[in-house]
Amino acid sequence: MKILFCTTMDLQIQTFHWRTIKALHAMGHTVDAVTNGTYTMEEISHKYTVPFNRNPLHPDNLKAMKQVRTILDENQYDIISCHSPVAGFFGRRAADGMKIKVLYTAHGFHFWKGAPLINQLIYKNMEKLAAHWTDVLMTINPEDYEAAQKFRYKPGGGPVYIPGVGIDVKAIQEAKEDKAVIRQELGLPEDAFVLYSIGELIPRKNHRFAIDALKEEFKADPSLHYCIAGNGKLTDELTAYINELGLENQIHLLGFRTDARKLMYGMDLFLFPSYQEGLPVAVMEAMAAGLPVIATDIRGNHDLIHPEENGILYPVDDKEAFLGAYRELRCDPGKRAAFSKQEQEDIKACSLEVIEPQILDLYRI
Repeated sequence: MKILFCTTMDLQIQTFHWRTIKALHAMGHTVDAVTNGTYTMEEISHKYTVPFNRNPLHPDNLKAMKQVRTILDENQYDIISCHSPVAGFFGRRAADGMKIKVLYTAHGFHFWKGAPLINQLIYKNMEKLAAHWTDVLMTINPEDYEAAQKFRYKPGGGPVYIPGVGIDVKAIQEAKEDKAVIRQELGLPEDAFVLYSIGELIPRKNHRFAIDALKEEFKADPSLHYCIAGNGKLTDELTAYINELGLENQIHLLGFRTDARKLMYGMDLFLFPSYQEGLPVAVMEAMAAGLPVIATDIRGNHDLIHPEENGILYPVDDKEAFLGAYRELRCDPGKRAAFSKQEQEDIKACSLEVIEPQILDLYRI
């Protein structure tokens, strides 16, 4: 078969879909890709660049759609696999009326419960319309699956629910390193209590909330440290805020790290204060590493974390609940150990061994 992966930016392939592409290639299929970017990999036969823009109303997306239509016309694909809201919409529109199987993976609808009204108006209507051009819509959490069941699809089409794209539990656990070694590499005291977050430094990830909520804890406890792996447009703003608080020796912005998995084994608690997620890979990888999690009670997070069983959830931006969760786990190593054991067991349901066969089955004609 010939398959075209269509997503807005390269990062989607680099982060989520490279394993699926490798597996399809190994099965003897030809895999091409189209994005707004130049990244490619050995298993991608042809890489096309079109001007997708993350703003769904940007006119460049119409140009990109026409180019995708031309690519489809000239190459006679059997399947187009679409990802991300913009490429998901315009890629499916480009395939409308063609004899081609249309797959779409929703990595978290942008009209989640509690989303701003503008998201409901734009993104919900985009998804509702694009469902008419869709054979299979893969959702990664129950809330999105429930919403997707209300759409109308191509004849015989419909939604499926698969919890994520699979995480390599074995690789995460094989990345384990001695805690003292990791702390030495990062310049952290061996006896420190270290908090950890992974995620882009962008408003949606809400890192500033955790810093602000814990600022008095840092000042009262010099042994408390917080490491954040990731970069983004808020890097300078967060750096300035940390310096303003006088906490530059306790809060460490690590930038983008290729060893983010390994670093988990040098930490004590994982913080995830995000406003909105689909099914967060960062939380799943922390669970696989046995790092106890404190996270916001939002879609995706509450599908992974079961309070008082394998972690703690708190309402978004609720400072008192967040501090209560931190203090509880800080003072109770027995509970941290119990959470660690249970989350490593629970996350097996999201492992590659379980998830990948379900995803590859979607590519059958």
